Amino acid sequence: MSETNRLDELIDWLQGNHARLDLVSALAAGVGLSLMGVVLLNVSYLRTVNPQHITDVAKLVLIATIPYLVAALVIHWLWVKRLRRILPSWLMIACLGSLLIVVSAGALSFFVKAVPSSASAGMLQTLSDFTRDKLMDGFATFVALTLLTLPLTATVYYSGSIVKVVRRWQNGPKPPSILGSHEPGERGL
Repeated sequence: MSETNRLDELIDWLQGNHARLDLVSALAAGVGLSLMGVVLLNVSYLRTVNPQHITDVAKLVLIATIPYLVAALVIHWLWVKRLRRILPSWLMIACLGSLLIVVSAGALSFFVKAVPSSASAGMLQTLSDFTRDKLMDGFATFVALTLLTLPLTATVYYSGSIVKVVRRWQNGPKPPSILGSHEPGERGL
């Protein structure tokens, strides 16, 4: 069996079921985001996670992937087909998964820092102060995570179309050229 036949079978398997496509898109977002994190940890001086240890990398992959998988499951079960035409599931997976990461990180930070310091009647005031302080940071993180994961989810979601266009371009009547045609009467790029 040739490599192109295997690729065709994989793409057909992936494109044949929306739930499968959503889950693979979510996996791509979580794993891709965590791999970007490992690269950034290797480059930065803020090494809270040692990317040399496989257990730390596995924890990072798990922590980054679970919110996107939860988002894919929620979107697949609750997203109406009419809404899929307006907002595709890959877009919603990237947005909702990023939102889940930001909200869970904010909740964890609140319970680690704010709750032990004021476990009395001022808890509601502490929560509102904490929320006001962290809201802009959370929004910036949400936008950054969404922008990082959108290309990953879109690539997986449209992989079948991408492969078809590349094959049509490759097997077309003329050989592929980035510069376009140089014949008179035809426009190039």
